[in-house]
Amino acid sequence: MVVRRSKDPFRVKAWYFDTYKGSTRVKRFFATETEAKEEEAKFIVSPVSKRGWDKIKVRFLLEKYRDEITPTKRGAVNETYRLNYLLNNNPGKMLCGYSLSQLVERVQGWAYIRARQRQISIRGTPVTMRTISRERNLLQDVFRVAIEEWGYVGLTNPFFGLKLKGSKFKRTRRLEDGEYERLLEHSKTCHGLNRSYMPLAIDIAIETGLREEEVFNLEWGHIDFDNRIIIVVKSKTDDGQVVPGRKIPLPFNTLVDLVCLKSTLEYEGIEVKTTDRIFPMTQSALIQSFEKVVNRAEIEDLTYRDLRHEANSRWDDIEPALTLTQRKTMLGQMGSSGEINDVYSQSNLKIIRQKLDRQAIQMTFEEKFKDELLNGLSVHDIVQNAYWEPAIYFNSHKDANESFDTTFNAPPPNQEQKQIFAKTRELIDSLGDNPTEEQVKQLLDHFKNTRKAFSLKPKSEVKKLKLVPRNKEWSMEDTTGSK
Repeated sequence: MVVRRSKDPFRVKAWYFDTYKGSTRVKRFFATETEAKEEEAKFIVSPVSKRGWDKIKVRFLLEKYRDEITPTKRGAVNETYRLNYLLNNNPGKMLCGYSLSQLVERVQGWAYIRARQRQISIRGTPVTMRTISRERNLLQDVFRVAIEEWGYVGLTNPFFGLKLKGSKFKRTRRLEDGEYERLLEHSKTCHGLNRSYMPLAIDIAIETGLREEEVFNLEWGHIDFDNRIIIVVKSKTDDGQVVPGRKIPLPFNTLVDLVCLKSTLEYEGIEVKTTDRIFPMTQSALIQSFEKVVNRAEIEDLTYRDLRHEANSRWDDIEPALTLTQRKTMLGQMGSSGEINDVYSQSNLKIIRQKLDRQAIQMTFEEKFKDELLNGLSVHDIVQNAYWEPAIYFNSHKDANESFDTTFNAPPPNQEQKQIFAKTRELIDSLGDNPTEEQVKQLLDHFKNTRKAFSLKPKSEVKKLKLVPRNKEWSMEDTTGSK
């Protein structure tokens, strides 16, 4: 590149030098020679030269973007998976084989899109335009970063300006009559503590309207039981807000699920820290568990994200209905539309909470538990006393004791386990017709302290027992659910 003066005597900006946009030569004009040379210097000090572009593949840009840019994003895990898929599967693999000098405006972009439209997804259905649109946006940003941040000045962005028809489709799926009850019923057939996690995941999405990522990122320290508030630390719309995150009320059913889950974890000897995530599994594992529940319930075309649609629709349908501003507060949409009303509106969380309580139980929490609150009990303790029952998971063995009737095919008990059975029977017999609270506590502590003696093997069966009163007589009831 050489700075020259135009031969046109009437041109105001007479100084210029040549650049290339793809294979097309473009002249850039400036008023003075100094300005032209300063702009030319930016091209000269560029980390790459057009002479070497035939040796640099598109694959290099995608890998560099994956390693340097993607880790700084909140959705880094999903984007890394998407980029790796593009790098190793056609038509992305074919795109990565092009050198930078071979790129022509929109040509490779449309070739990629048409190839994706002919492919079949892993679910056996054609790839949707929404999926292709997300891939187009990602690839377009890869080339944008290369041009603006990495110094590939003059590089052609083959995905810039491509408009796709059908990519704006939005789902309108809601729960139909009986589907919510079927979801909760089949959540009980989950294995282990998922019996508690899955009902909570369903209720928290329907009652709070939180996004999938917001639900997954919730920690125990984000739950204020006393004031019944959920603190959303990271939100999709944080960029348009002065303060990131938001606070929303803690609805009634979600409150009950959280208290019961926390109490169950503590009863099982699992320490609950404020920095622990409420859902300890990965985000994909949580969604897969929900999909399995949907399949067992024989519900068609329902995703976890559809529960957010259900939440917003219920707030408008069930009396007392939430106002538009209150629904935007719950959904985290305040200020995202740019309306002046959003800027000057701040909802009262107490009023929202009272409305949600009336939608769920036809009265407020304060009205339902008036006496308990007057006695100074905390919200956590009130809910725990009213709704949580300690469940004892006990590994009983055949021929261990006649009192424990079981048909499980398990190895016979050892001497230590036989002694524990005998001690258990002794404690149960000592309860009598009117057991004291101390006697019941002693029995429950006995179960809790002796569970380690019954270590389960991979294929062992677990029998769920709980202490229940039967005509003033205490007995062990089998409450094993199907798996």
